[in-house]
Amino acid sequence: MNVHIKNCFLVAVSILLLGACGGGGSYSLETTDSGLKFNFFSQSDTGSQIAAGTLIDYHIKVTNITTDSVLENTYEKNPFRNFQFPPDTTKGDFSEAMLMMSEGDSAVFVVTSDTIRNIRTRAYDQAIVQLKSRAQASMAQAPSDSVRQMIQTQVNQQVTNYTMQKNSFLKNFPEGQEIEYLIKVLKVRTEEEIRLEQEELIAKEDQEIIKYLDKKNLEGEKTESGLYIVTREEGDGPKPEMGDQVLVDYVGQLLDGSVFDTSIKQVAIDHQKYNAQRTYQPLNFTLGSRSVIPGWEEGISLINKGTKATFVIPSRLAYGSVANGDLIPANSILVFDIDLVDVIKKN
Repeated sequence: MNVHIKNCFLVAVSILLLGACGGGGSYSLETTDSGLKFNFFSQSDTGSQIAAGTLIDYHIKVTNITTDSVLENTYEKNPFRNFQFPPDTTKGDFSEAMLMMSEGDSAVFVVTSDTIRNIRTRAYDQAIVQLKSRAQASMAQAPSDSVRQMIQTQVNQQVTNYTMQKNSFLKNFPEGQEIEYLIKVLKVRTEEEIRLEQEELIAKEDQEIIKYLDKKNLEGEKTESGLYIVTREEGDGPKPEMGDQVLVDYVGQLLDGSVFDTSIKQVAIDHQKYNAQRTYQPLNFTLGSRSVIPGWEEGISLINKGTKATFVIPSRLAYGSVANGDLIPANSILVFDIDLVDVIKKN
């Protein structure tokens, strides 16, 4: 989704100020009752206020002032988008800082690493507890042992990921140091505003896909989710199920025909995408493991081994509003020519 900023000059000045202040630059700071230090470079008179449940697009630069090291800087890449602000009343941390801001604001906040460590450790631990609780409820309703085993495997992996993230976080925030947040709030929306925007985007992309198929003289079958599947050659092998291992050859491109990825060496060469460090072979993954985009998960589950098909995937079933590298812009409809080479049943 495009970010509309009313005053480009003000934004440019704000970004320059933020860059000049990085790493503990000189600026005056006020202090809240909780000890959070802050200074606003610009404040909007008309922007929507951040509140629990609002969805936020924002830039952030996080600097360890003590070591003069940058821990995160979205100004050099894409901003965080559609971050839903939690019902978090934590004082003295990022949550309090964001609740002070509105759309269009630029500010700096300084907190101690000890405060951050304590708050985020509790947050990670609570997230793991909630994850396990939801998993227990899902397993209680699972129709078979195999489904329960798959749920348990996924939960174990998620717990491992949370634990690794927590340990990495604590490593980046040693005790006894000062951390600076430089924040620019780009957009603040309610869930209802997001819902209406998504409905408009869904309708727009569906029309674009229909136009693409007509132009290519292709007949696609639309699923309930909005995925279009064009079967070019029907396979007679088994249809994969959740937990099965699949091998897939593919060519991925945008609607304009530009290829951004492929598992086939000659195609990579033909489209100047060849990487000598890469092994070109069918992609091997477990269906249901969430290791591929949702459009793939759904599409692969609907075709048989040996089938050659084209998936036309709306952005919400691909990478959504976030660009993926330099080759896939945000809100991109993706086209994949698929060859389901093999299905290895889980049993």
